[in-house]
Amino acid sequence: MILSGGGAKNSTLVGILTDELGPLGVQLRFSDEFGLPSAAKEAAAQAKSTVASAPNPVSGPAPVPLIGPEPSRLPVAAAIVAGVLAILVVLLARRHSED
Repeated sequence: MILSGGGAKNSTLVGILTDELGPLGVQLRFSDEFGLPSAAKEAAAQAKSTVASAPNPVSGPAPVPLIGPEPSRLPVAAAIVAGVLAILVVLLARRHSED
């Protein structure tokens, strides 16, 4: 079991965990051994708690999404024209091959 945060420095808590889990074969390790300092986790948890309990600084209605110009229909029109021209080329090629 990996211990981290403020409780990892509490010798009474660590002693109880060792006494209860040791006989079950559970080895206690500290997150510091794996590159995550207990103090850093404790600070991050405190910061998260502070942010979660802070009032929302944004008041008023929700922001309105920006509406930009409509997407151009030119690509669709160009594709239709290209398709029609391709059909005409095929029809003309068939007509000339029959002659």
